[in-house]
Amino acid sequence: MSPDAAKKSRARQEFGRIKNIVFTVRFVFLSSAILGFFTIALWHTAIADLVKVIYGDYYGVMTAVVYLQFVVMIVGTLFVLRKPFAWTLVGACNWTLNTGLVWHFLLLCMAANVYIRERGYEEPIELGMLSVFIGFWTLMMLAFWFAVAQAARVQRILAENPELSLKRERFDPEKRAVGGVAELAYERRRETQGAEWLGLVKIGGIAVGALMVLGLVMWFLSLPPHVDPAVEKFAARWRDGEVQTIARQMSRSSFVEDLQRRGWDQQLPELGDPRIEEEGERARAEFTVTGGKVEVRFELREKAWQLDSVRLPEVVAPPIDVAIRAFREAWKKPGMAALVEQFRPSRRERFGGTMKSMFGKRGWTDERPELGDHDEGRPRPGKATVLFAIGFDEMKVRFEFWHPQWYVTGLIPPR
Repeated sequence: MSPDAAKKSRARQEFGRIKNIVFTVRFVFLSSAILGFFTIALWHTAIADLVKVIYGDYYGVMTAVVYLQFVVMIVGTLFVLRKPFAWTLVGACNWTLNTGLVWHFLLLCMAANVYIRERGYEEPIELGMLSVFIGFWTLMMLAFWFAVAQAARVQRILAENPELSLKRERFDPEKRAVGGVAELAYERRRETQGAEWLGLVKIGGIAVGALMVLGLVMWFLSLPPHVDPAVEKFAARWRDGEVQTIARQMSRSSFVEDLQRRGWDQQLPELGDPRIEEEGERARAEFTVTGGKVEVRFELREKAWQLDSVRLPEVVAPPIDVAIRAFREAWKKPGMAALVEQFRPSRRERFGGTMKSMFGKRGWTDERPELGDHDEGRPRPGKATVLFAIGFDEMKVRFEFWHPQWYVTGLIPPR
């Protein structure tokens, strides 16, 4: 055997061993295209809200990447047999991009969970299944880069041996020799063709069944959780007196001040059994407490129930007559000290300076005009706006009850 014939023989043998790599890559491209189709479906349904929150302003860019990868997988399926090295390299780069994006997504989810735990929210992002997907993506990336070297070798052998081909051509009956080896091989292939097709149908059925199961699992995972655990966690924090933790969960809240007004900042009243109403993405839990009810509202955000607001019972305050008499006596006293003491201790410094400037312009710093009759106006729970007559004009004074007494919270003198 000549050296050239021996070289061609070795090339054919090597080609026979490694050509299946290219068919495997084509199968991966096809499977990835199918996976890409379901990814697009999930992208706009089950995980739509999550990806919008995670990627924010980059949602449009990431959507374009998802669609582009789907198109690349389809084109790769069609052309990988013609250019095995180029399209295997494209596949490796694609899986590298996928792996990087999935790792980036995991890091973003972990950072979001840290932020959510610091604010006392429920942890909304489950990372267990995501970690499994990351392991799969990483293995596929490594396998693709291994296949790149094999595909390069296949393409080199094809270039050096034009008679070799990755295309499977039909047997020409006119060239068949009766009783020859080729005819026997053809007959065996025809006999086993039915079994092969049956095997492919079984594999296809298993794949379709697996996709259906995966779809059901994804649908189940996308169902909103029950609000009961969030209600129980709120009740536990209430019992433990975690006032600041509850307040931090609400973006806009006067929760701490509302407790102080009722005298609950040192000891929270005991909560009764909750009555829960859930409707869509909103839920309400009503607890019975001494003197009324505590209404807690929740909103479903990022697949988890988050505390939205806490409404306490109305403030139960004694009659305001005592506070009005104390204000009249302080008004009569010379200087500003007695008047400033009518304000809450935390606001005396702020309002004291404002009042001194305002009264100084009117010459009321040491002595003030006599107060006439007053009108308490329409009563409100724990709040009152009282009008005092001063000559032919009037002065407006706002009062609020902060346990255990009434305080002045605002004063508007005559113009």
